[in-house]
Amino acid sequence: MMFHVADSDDDKARSESLQHGACDRLWEFGIDPERVGWKQVRSGSPGNAIVSEAEEYDLLVVGESEPSLRRRILGTVPRSVNDRTSSPTLVVRSE
Repeated sequence: MMFHVADSDDDKARSESLQHGACDRLWEFGIDPERVGWKQVRSGSPGNAIVSEAEEYDLLVVGESEPSLRRRILGTVPRSVNDRTSSPTLVVRSE
C-alpha cells in the first residue's frame, strides 16, 4: 500500500498522479493488482497521519529529501514515525 500525506490541494493532485503511475508500473512488472494499492490523506501533520496508519503494515518505507538545518536540529518525519511505531521503518533519502 502506498500512502501519502498531502498538505495542500495542489500536493494532493500531484501525488495522486504519481501514485497511479507507480501502481501502473508495478502491474507492468507482474505484481498482482490485488496486492497493490494506494491511499492518500490530507493533514498538517505527516508524522501523526503515518503513525495512525502504521500498525496495519509489516514494513514502512518512508521517503525523505535531504533535510534542512532546521530539520536536522528539530527532527524529521521519518525519525518521528520510527520512534513512535513498532513497525520496522526503512528510510529512502533522495539525492
